[in-house]
Amino acid sequence: MTSETEGLTGVQILEKKHAATILLYINHRGSVKEVDVRNDITRSYDMARSRLLMLEECGLLRSEYPDARMRGYKARRWIITERGMAVASLIEQAGQIIDRYLEMRPTGSDDSV
Repeated sequence: MTSETEGLTGVQILEKKHAATILLYINHRGSVKEVDVRNDITRSYDMARSRLLMLEECGLLRSEYPDARMRGYKARRWIITERGMAVASLIEQAGQIIDRYLEMRPTGSDDSV
């Protein structure tokens, strides 16, 4: 079994479907259950699990079981790490730069080539 991140750059990892969205979602919530990601973002348990594990492998998330008696995907909480918060902050900053540009652009301007 090979890692989903093997041979990929950090940017390529964040370009994977839902990866950046999940990171920002958890950054704003603090911690989530896998089912929250499935219900609110991916609509697929397999995709939610795959992306959460991928982000954990990169050190952006960690998982824990708040109640040691309950083990399983329903009980696991996903928490953003300091590294994950730093990456989420940079993504948000990039979005703000784009927003500022769009606000300054004259109405009706056509930037297409």
